[in-house]
Parts: sequence; C-alpha cells; structure tokens
Amino acid sequence: MGDEYDFLFKVVLIGDSGVGKSNLLSRFTRNEFNLDSKSTIGVEFATRSIQVDTKTIKAQIWDTAGQERYRAITSAYYRGAVGALLVYDISKHQTYDNVTRWLKELRDHADANIVIMLVGNKSDLRHLRAVPTEEAKQFASENNLSFIETSALDASNVELAFQNILTEIYRIVSSKALDNGDAAQAPSGFAQDGTSRAATEKSSAESTAHQQVLNATVGFEKVYTISLPERSDRRDAFSLQARLSNISFEFRDGVLGSDISPKALPLTFDQDEGTKGCWRAHLNVFQEMVRNNVQSALIFEDDADWDVAFRHQMVLAADAVNFVTTSPPGPESPFGNDWDILSLGHCAAVPQQDTENYFVIPQDPTVLPPAARLEWEKPDMGPWEEGELGDTQTRLYFRTAWLSCLTAYAVSLRGAQKILYRQSMVPWNEPVDNGIGTMCKNGELDMSCVSVFPTLVGISKPAGSANRGSDIRDQDNVYIHEQGWSEMVLYSIRQNVPRLLTGLKTFVATHSPAPDKTMSQLTSAVGHGEYLVDNV
Repeated sequence: MGDEYDFLFKVVLIGDSGVGKSNLLSRFTRNEFNLDSKSTIGVEFATRSIQVDTKTIKAQIWDTAGQERYRAITSAYYRGAVGALLVYDISKHQTYDNVTRWLKELRDHADANIVIMLVGNKSDLRHLRAVPTEEAKQFASENNLSFIETSALDASNVELAFQNILTEIYRIVSSKALDNGDAAQAPSGFAQDGTSRAATEKSSAESTAHQQVLNATVGFEKVYTISLPERSDRRDAFSLQARLSNISFEFRDGVLGSDISPKALPLTFDQDEGTKGCWRAHLNVFQEMVRNNVQSALIFEDDADWDVAFRHQMVLAADAVNFVTTSPPGPESPFGNDWDILSLGHCAAVPQQDTENYFVIPQDPTVLPPAARLEWEKPDMGPWEEGELGDTQTRLYFRTAWLSCLTAYAVSLRGAQKILYRQSMVPWNEPVDNGIGTMCKNGELDMSCVSVFPTLVGISKPAGSANRGSDIRDQDNVYIHEQGWSEMVLYSIRQNVPRLLTGLKTFVATHSPAPDKTMSQLTSAVGHGEYLVDNV
C-alpha cells in the first residue's frame, strides 16, 4: 500500500508562535502554503517518506504549539524525537532571542543526542530582515547546530532543510563508527548499533507494524466470531466475506440464555434470556483468552459487515491507537500496549470529557454521510465539519467515555482479564456491551478504551422475515424483506460480494450519492494527530 520504509524518525518543529512552523510542515509534506494559517493548538503531526542512499526514511514530523500556555502540554512530545527544527522568523528579532530558551527546553526534555537544525524562516521577507544571517550562523556554530534559512511561502530551501536533517540522522544511525559492536563507545542515548534508543524502538517496531496489520488476523493474535451454531446462514455469509477480505478467524458458539445455570450468574444479575446469552458468549471468549494467554483478539458478532477497504482502515486504526494512547507499536502489537478495548463497530460512543488528543482522518471516502449515521450517541463533530473548511468526510479516534453495542471490537489480554473479573466475579447487572461502556466511563481497573466515529464496522440484515435480524430479541412481526441491506458502513463487503467474486474493480456504496469507487480511491485517506485545548 505504498507505506513500506526502512527507518522511521520522529522530528519536532519548535519555536515561537507565528514563525511559520505549520507552513514548513505543510510545504514539506503536502507542498501547500496557507496564508491564513492559524496558531497550532497543542500538537499536530504529519508524515512523509524520502530516499537516502537506497533506504526509505519515513519522517514523522510534529508541529508543536508556540504559545507559552501550551508548554506543559507539548513537553511530553519531545520524548522519542531524534531530530528538531528550531525555527525563528528572520524579520522578528524577538523570535530569534527566544531561541536560547527553546534550545534549553529541548535539551531538558529530549534525548541528549538529538540532531538539531536552526532554521531562519520567512527569507522572502529579506527587505524586513531583523536577524543577520551571520549572527545566526555564529550562534548555530557555538551550539553545535546546523543552520539554514528557508521560506515556506516560496518553498526556498524547505525541501533541503528536511532532507539535510533526515540524512544527518540516518548517517548517525548507519555510521560504521557506532556499529562496531562495542556498546561502550556508543554515545549515551544511542543503542549499540548507533541508533537513538527512541529511533531503534520505532524503526524496529513501527517498520513492521503496518505489515502486521495486513496479516491474516489484522494485527491481532486471534480473530473470533461469535455465532449460534444453528445460524448456518450467518456463518455462510461471514465465512465468505472474511475470505474475500483475507481474514482468518475462528467461530465461537453463541449461547442461549436458557442454557445458563442460575448458579453461574453473578449476584444481582437480572437480565432477559437474550441478554444473558450474549453476555455469556462474550465472556466465554474472554475466558479463553485468559486461559490460553492470547495477547489480543478482534471479536465480531456474526452480522458484522465492514468496508471493502477494511485493511487500509485498520492500518490507520493502528496509527490512531498509538497516538491516542501515546503508546508506540511493540514487537508483537502494532496497536501498542496501553489499551484494553478498541471499539470498531458500535451504536454509541462518546469521547471522555477531558479528551484533548484526537486522531483525525480528513477526506475519508469511506465515511458515511451524516444522515446515514445511526449511532444514538456520538462526538461533537462541529470543530471538523462546520465552517468554511468543514469536512463531513472526517473520521475521528478518541479515548472513550462510554459505548454501547459490540458488533466489532478488539480486546487486549489485560482488558479481557478486567472484564472477566468485573462482570463475572463480583455483583453485576448490566448487558455486556453497556457494562464495558460503564467500565470505560468510570475508569474501573484503569480501563483504557478507544473508539472511532463514524464506525468502521456496521451490520448486515438478510433478505427474509424481519425476525432473522436478531438472535437477542425476536420480533413478533413477520414482515418479509425482499432484499438484504447493510447499515453503518458505506462500501459494504457484504453488498459487494458479487463484484469481488467476478473481479470487478469498482465498488458500490450503500448510500447515495456516493459514487462507485476503485480500491485505490477508497484507500486514499491519511490521518494525523490533533491536540485540542478548550477555551482558546
């Protein structure tokens, strides 16, 4: 999918507000310049890959807020950086005077061996120059910094600045002088192979993270599908759509509430038979994970329906969980190690009230139009969808305050342990889905939950009598649906089965006016982190 790389380096942009950091970022990553660029709030990042020698270097570039009131927020984001562009405005001497303070903060928080470049931006304002080039060069030399002047407006030296710092980092990483097998000779903060410890962890883990997501279990150790044995119709449909998506999974039997011994219910548990059975079926999966030490699992209910571009969506989901939880991918987990629940298909999910960091995917062609979103609780999309630049094709990931419905979700081993304890071993009286939502809301057992809006996974309803649609609650009416349909997913795998089976290259949407699209069009979206602060 065009995202393979040999090294990943985190680079931060720092300096006063208004010096042009955001436009340097957008010029390098998207070749764009915004004359009306507003001050960054908190932290944003974007990525771009370049070639150095025969290696592909992926730069993850973080744009940090320059305003003083955000300093406490952004200081944590120096962690893991192996490069920094320290930016001032050549037409404003005060921004240059403040470079000393920025440099001190950087060296207080970042790795001792971070590569730093001093950047005099807005060189197009040479007629207003307040900082002599030679003065800045001298400062850079005295402080062991490289130096360059740039203009994000006319693009002068922007490419060169990023190329130079990324090449310098790569040279250090690949240096034979550091790769001599003698750890004692490697500078503090660098691994034995010469890589910054942060870069080592990221390049070794993140370089394979996306490949892990593209494996047959979508980056998790197991994929389970909960289904009543007698629902062979649902098992047929799910098996076909999973194979067409190259997903390997295992069925786990649904449970009838009437088959559960009253002695097996927790104290105070008083739910109807369908809710009992659903609760026990999910807990059986958690029990299996705990018993067999399964580190993570993606769990579907058997009416789940996902997008034909689901794999690409899950690559972005891994990036999102890494950002939202501030946990990088590990050797065995592209989603990091600081999450319990990742809800992908639900009927309600809202962010925690104090949520500040969101992973944002703009211009996502797989996002449902607002009128087709059936979640009955959802985040406020105003900051992204309203105004002159509003985008109703935006998808968000965030820490979850509450959720309901478990059409599709991932659970870590530690999450399975927490839910098994809370919903089985002590007094309990909630459906399994709302109960997980309550645990997320209350932070019980330090529950860490991440959700997405709009959902990635919807549901499919079959043709036939209306009561075929639910195994939890029977419907009394005998209305006959002549055709099946899908909800809460735009380019449904289920509705595109005939096209996939016959090799067609375009896919139909479940809701108009979305046009037919190719896979390359459906996988065009990219995401970035945004750090929001109220009352600014």
